[in-house]
Amino acid sequence: MKKKKDYEENYCPICGHKNVLEEKAQRKSPSYKNKEYSYYECPRCGDFFISYELDRNLQSEQKPLTLISSWIREQNEIGREVSLTTEAYERLKKDLRMPSVSEKQFKLMQALERRTRPGKWIDFRENKEALIAAGWCTSLKELIFWIKTLIERKLLKEKGTQTYRATPGGIRLDGPSHIQITGSGWDYLDEYKRRKPKDSKKAFIAMWFDKRMDSILDNAIYPAVEEAGYEPIRIDRVEHIDKVDDKIIAEIRSSKFVIADLTKHRNGVYFEAGFALGLGIPVVWCVREDQLEKAHFDVSQFNLIIWENEKDLKEKLLNRIKAVIV
Repeated sequence: MKKKKDYEENYCPICGHKNVLEEKAQRKSPSYKNKEYSYYECPRCGDFFISYELDRNLQSEQKPLTLISSWIREQNEIGREVSLTTEAYERLKKDLRMPSVSEKQFKLMQALERRTRPGKWIDFRENKEALIAAGWCTSLKELIFWIKTLIERKLLKEKGTQTYRATPGGIRLDGPSHIQITGSGWDYLDEYKRRKPKDSKKAFIAMWFDKRMDSILDNAIYPAVEEAGYEPIRIDRVEHIDKVDDKIIAEIRSSKFVIADLTKHRNGVYFEAGFALGLGIPVVWCVREDQLEKAHFDVSQFNLIIWENEKDLKEKLLNRIKAVIV
């Protein structure tokens, strides 16, 4: 049985931050009664539950586990509880990817937006640990680089300077003591949100239109999407009077993500998924196991959900949505 350590000796099992709060999970939530879980409050990752088994296994892992840390922070900032098991951890390691340069800058700006209002200064010294994870940065050095980049782009402005240490006793880094989102920064946030519907609850479904797939849609895809908190949209089940192509494009533009099932490899599915990717909208790729070899070579770079039956697809799809759609 894992014993609770003294506060001063605790390290975050995800990012390695020292002096984090750790206690038994059941003291924070009755749903963990008689379960072997710990609860952590980390200045960088945020709050999370973790199984004793995974906690022990991570002791030998090199820190920080940047992608996991940033994923936990994102879940925290949108109000989702995080509970990590060994199975969930392995799935996240497989599914998560590092955001692009433009995505990192937007995520950082979005994190700053959540901490301020127009005209108000943000204390960088108090927020730097959380911002490292919220900006999907590997270190304080990288965070300061992106902050300075955003200042050069006139999306942020700074007040005062401060010398920071990248690690205790490590190199010194000069950075701002306070930052503020500029008028141009607020315009940037508004424009980016218009181009990427982050607050949308729609999930556009691109798949083979055939009655033989109706049970897959009704018993696997729809339930998985709805259980994850989104509204599934398949164009042949939407009432409309527009041209089908126009309606498809409009629905994709307004969706948070797209599910593309490649079973039977219809050209329209590839087109719709490609259109979404061009807009920066995430695509969750699926294919029935017996159809995998026929998948177009262009999708080999993606982590496809390979399914056998309704139950298998529902479970895998739900887990993938929870892991990568934020």
